[in-house]
Amino acid sequence: MKNLFDKIKIIDFKYKTLREKEKFNLFKILRKYNDEVNLHSRFISELLNPKGTHGLEDTFLKLFLKIINYGEFSISKKANVFYEKHIGEINALKTQGGQLDLLIENVGKHPIIIENKIHARDQENQLLRYKNYKQNSKIYYLTLQGVDPTPYSLGTVNLNEINCISYKDEIRNWIKLCIEKASQNPELRESLVQYLNLINELIGETSIMEERIELIELLSKDKNILAASKIANNWVHVKWHTEFDFWNELELKINSSSDYQITEIQKYSSENLSSVIHNRRNKNPWYGILFKFYNKQNIDFCIFIERGTDNLYFGLLMLNENGKRIESNNLTFIKISEKIKNNVEWQNISWLGVLYLEPKINLELFNSEPTLMLVNKKYREKYIEDNWKRIESFIRICLKEITATNN
Repeated sequence: MKNLFDKIKIIDFKYKTLREKEKFNLFKILRKYNDEVNLHSRFISELLNPKGTHGLEDTFLKLFLKIINYGEFSISKKANVFYEKHIGEINALKTQGGQLDLLIENVGKHPIIIENKIHARDQENQLLRYKNYKQNSKIYYLTLQGVDPTPYSLGTVNLNEINCISYKDEIRNWIKLCIEKASQNPELRESLVQYLNLINELIGETSIMEERIELIELLSKDKNILAASKIANNWVHVKWHTEFDFWNELELKINSSSDYQITEIQKYSSENLSSVIHNRRNKNPWYGILFKFYNKQNIDFCIFIERGTDNLYFGLLMLNENGKRIESNNLTFIKISEKIKNNVEWQNISWLGVLYLEPKINLELFNSEPTLMLVNKKYREKYIEDNWKRIESFIRICLKEITATNN
């Protein structure tokens, strides 16, 4: 088996060197690579728009409708594609209002609403609000891997009413078809190729055909396939134990290094892990470790280290006395999030500011080098130690702005 591993390392190094030479990607330079609003929804809407600057009228829209199995459609001049469509203020019951990532109208019997999720967690009754906006709409829930929305987002909407699609399958296949149609337009074609490369990186599939063929040839020799099969059959167990050890050791680090109060709110557990790793549906990856570090006027200021489906991240939350998140319509929230915005990577309706653990790890995909290296206990301990220092530094920044705001 050692001989097999050595040969795989040689192949990996060879193609890794080739990939390094092709690192330039305009999307990654101009935007955060996983910015679902300003990059992905915006770019997708431009391609879907028959009046878009691509100049191919409804070509890309027709391809998309076929890919998502929309059904019968007829695209007229009245067809419209909206990006970040405001549908009113969210009411007290959270059954009306919000903002649609993508809305497509006048292509058939049903308007199309697309909720685009890369790193943002589900919002309360989000899909119910969209359904109430247009009762006859078809709602598509777009994620990296095609996971289901949570009950928190569904509200009273039945899961069967939601169409789950993914960047891994539908979007990637659609972009490939778009590249074929753009063959006579070099600038457009290159933009689509770079976007496809970005999607491949997001879903953790960066190997090229030549590399796969070489690996298959290697496995076909001697009894290499039997050794590989042994590893493949136990991969899910490796994944489970690695993640569980990570959370356990991170919790121990927090407890031994601070007096912060770890809560039971969305806390990791063996049941959580088993659900997201072993189940195909009804997954809930929105767990981790949440602890309180400051309290003022019945508001708990907390750090939440959350798993989700993207790279692991940590950030600042505000909870009321009932443990419910205080959101961006709160004056204190607005003031503090504005103060720390230059120290974070992203913010949204319930997160005042968020940073990724470094180097980035994705426990859902479990395929990048930093993520896989967590199997090694010494590496894992060093990783936790380094990121705990970053979390403590972030807490100091937050405390400075929180106390200044309260005073």
